[in-house]
Amino acid sequence: MSWARIAEDLDVAISTAVYLYRRSPGLTDAAHTPRPRRAIIATLGCSGLRAGELCDLDWQDIDFAHGVIHVRDAKTEAGARHVHMTPSLRDELLAYRAAQDEPVLPHAPAFPTRTGKRRTRHNLLQRVVAPTVRRINETRAEEGSPPFPRITNHTFRRTYISLLFAVGADPPYVMSQVGHEDAKTTLNIYAQVLRRRDRTHVGEAFDRLMTDALPSSRGARITSQGGLDRPNGPGHHALPRP
Repeated sequence: MSWARIAEDLDVAISTAVYLYRRSPGLTDAAHTPRPRRAIIATLGCSGLRAGELCDLDWQDIDFAHGVIHVRDAKTEAGARHVHMTPSLRDELLAYRAAQDEPVLPHAPAFPTRTGKRRTRHNLLQRVVAPTVRRINETRAEEGSPPFPRITNHTFRRTYISLLFAVGADPPYVMSQVGHEDAKTTLNIYAQVLRRRDRTHVGEAFDRLMTDALPSSRGARITSQGGLDRPNGPGHHALPRP
């Protein structure tokens, strides 16, 4: 269950639910320790931040009151932006903040390493993304599903853009959220999403047409003369071999 759901069931704030849990008797030190991996993966997947942008985030950049993440330092003018948090991402980050052992300082890194240092893109890939993907693939293997292909930090950003288009966001809004300066990059992903959507719709429509057009092959057998015999079908007759 998410912390938002737990807080709702208890009729308390998310921070209160986390506070009560972390002070429950019988928990080990490991259970009390804040785990940033889940919050990092949620932020990568639900905000489209670049890896470097996520590593540079301070707590003061996460505006819970207005539901936005402020990307202040960027290589381009378009890169400096306000990213809207989804409700689930906001709840996830609120729970993560409430689970901190030390008071949250405005200028402190939002997602530090275990030693308190600021993360790097390499650290993000090796210490967060790679272990998460391994765990997912272990679960998929137990379910008999194939493993995910190679996933990098950028995979989350590209997936975020694709999902925005899939739910109907227009290209200018997507550009503003992900900090694309060149519309070509955004429109290339948009075109891929449209092609996948069209391919699905056309395939489903084609299957429906073919289902109506072709006689059912259930119970059919090839006769000695090479025809198709349908003993259970309407108007029982043998169809000649084409």
